[in-house]
Amino acid sequence: MACCKEIGRFPCAAALLGIAQIGVQWTCFFFIMLLFLIFFPRAPIPGIDQDAEDADDAHMPTWKEAVLVLAVSLAFFIVAFIGSVVFVYALPSHVRGWANFLGLLATGLAAIQYIPQIITTWRLQEPGSLSVLMMCIQTPGSFVFAASLYARLGKGGWSAWGLFIFTGCLQGCLLAMSLGFLWRDRKEQKTLEEETAANGNSERTPLLVTEDVS
Repeated sequence: MACCKEIGRFPCAAALLGIAQIGVQWTCFFFIMLLFLIFFPRAPIPGIDQDAEDADDAHMPTWKEAVLVLAVSLAFFIVAFIGSVVFVYALPSHVRGWANFLGLLATGLAAIQYIPQIITTWRLQEPGSLSVLMMCIQTPGSFVFAASLYARLGKGGWSAWGLFIFTGCLQGCLLAMSLGFLWRDRKEQKTLEEETAANGNSERTPLLVTEDVS
């Protein structure tokens, strides 16, 4: 950002675009986390069998676990922010190493996020609560984002754009599995409807058949 005093407005805006993109991503992430905490069920819902509800909730995350995830995310953000400030102003010669460390750490955390989702989706053999439309937008968007970072940072910024290539590949696996499962279910449903229609038991088949006695 200090170079903006020496260069024009357009080169400065192009240089700051990567910071803006990362900032928007962090903002959206924390907004989703806040919505998750706001709408997280904390009290029993009246009119629902509590025994069955307790059995279903035995494997669901609790309110304390949700707060813990948010607290860990905030702590990581604070540590990364303070560390970045220290390296930029006190140890500028080690900024590249710090950036590469954060990039590798983010890649490891992305693997922790996506690999269990991939395994769970494969075991369930269905997309579940995954948004296929969102993944159709995010998967190519990850590669476009990586390309824009590569155009500005070059090969030396591998820890920045490599992360989005990695997450794009993992999310592409999720998207491919989800589309495959949806296509399989659609074919099975279509086959079932054709078999039902061939047997004469469709919804339009009359329940009583009147015979012509004349």
